[in-house]
Amino acid sequence: MDILEFEQQATEFAGEINDLLDTCLPGETDFTQAKVATEGFRANFKALKVLYLGSGRSERASISCEYNLCANSTGKHLAVDSSSFKVEFKAKKRFVPIVRFEYERHARNKPVQHFQFHAESLPLAILLARAGRYDVAAQQQDVHFPKGGHRYRVCLEDVIELVIREFNAESNPEWETRVRDGRRKFRERQTDTIIRKNLGRSVEMLEELGFKIEPPQEFEFPERLISDEW
Repeated sequence: MDILEFEQQATEFAGEINDLLDTCLPGETDFTQAKVATEGFRANFKALKVLYLGSGRSERASISCEYNLCANSTGKHLAVDSSSFKVEFKAKKRFVPIVRFEYERHARNKPVQHFQFHAESLPLAILLARAGRYDVAAQQQDVHFPKGGHRYRVCLEDVIELVIREFNAESNPEWETRVRDGRRKFRERQTDTIIRKNLGRSVEMLEELGFKIEPPQEFEFPERLISDEW
């Protein structure tokens, strides 16, 4: 994949996210797309949508996302280097997070996919204090709850369904169909990646079902590693 193909795929992916928000939720999407870096195959974009809540159509909440894109380990496919989905409340002149769903491809000392909840729980504070985590007991939004790893992580469609079903955010008529289709496409992409990274096991499973698999001449299966990606 060259830089032009990467830019095209990144632009198409950003367009899908923008369309997802516009199809599911009413109102204008505040969309910002950064230029593609000519070195290192990097791209970034973010989007924010004000939510209309309840019969009074309160505009005190929003849903936002940010993606940092890169090439995958083979250099042949577009990949997400990091993503952030936020549901926020507008306090005075700025939005304050309620819940965040974060993914970091190269995270250290925390789950690559996690969510952080911006609320206080007395039982959790007591538990953390007894565990000696006094700093986190006072800042519970710093607790990283694991959520699905690299492949089985939350997608933006899940967060859109959350704000519509649980927060009674106003929605467009076709939102359920769009969420279902987008979620299916996301999971198909993850399935493709799992298969590519587990070709040997994929062949074994097909042969167990009676398929005859003949690899290309001189093809060597990569060494099977116990992966923490899932």
